[in-house]
Amino acid sequence: MTPNEKVNADLFTLSEQIDAVRALLSAPDCNTASDVDANETLLVYVGFLEACVPRMEQLVEGALGGKVGEETFEKILLLNDQLNRTLDDCDNPSVVTADTEGASAAAAAPAAAAPATSDGRYG
Repeated sequence: MTPNEKVNADLFTLSEQIDAVRALLSAPDCNTASDVDANETLLVYVGFLEACVPRMEQLVEGALGGKVGEETFEKILLLNDQLNRTLDDCDNPSVVTADTEGASAAAAAPAAAAPATSDGRYG
């Protein structure tokens, strides 16, 4: 797997994880930060997303330095925004709306062509 394919596979995995968190945050029984803290499944996903933050910062820096193509650069920026917004929304899940669900999947759709052999870890 080339480095670019690895980045795209990682971005696809991150996109799926963001979508899962946003779906859990939009559930009727998830309205407060306390609701988030009480949901063990959601906390596992959030832990994964939090672990992705340093790697995404590295990818943004690399992308700004021209180390990836334009399409991958756009995906990195969009998913970085989605990642940060999703983590912020964990403090106030009532702001999550249907409009934001699936946005990261649309951003990473071209990454679906990359081999989906990610080891499930981001980084």
